[in-house]
Amino acid sequence: MLTSRHLSKIDFIPSSIKQAIAALKKPYDGRPDGIPPSFLKYGSREFPLFCLKLFDLSMEYGTYQSVWKTSLISPRFKTGSRSDTINYRPI
Repeated sequence: MLTSRHLSKIDFIPSSIKQAIAALKKPYDGRPDGIPPSFLKYGSREFPLFCLKLFDLSMEYGTYQSVWKTSLISPRFKTGSRSDTINYRPI
């Protein structure tokens, strides 16, 4: 549960950024930032370090790219009646 409207300090480390990039799924064009996962996965080996610097600066100054505040959500059917909205989960 969210107990504060403020983010506490988050320490990003290159290995966790590399792990997150490696876990990206197949490319698709429905991303708000328009950057395909393949660019992140197969681009420069230095890319996680660029991300690290960007994330650290964002935390330090408390400013974030507006696209980071946007998400695209698609309803995915679980089970039961397809006409009941409770039977869908957001993806």
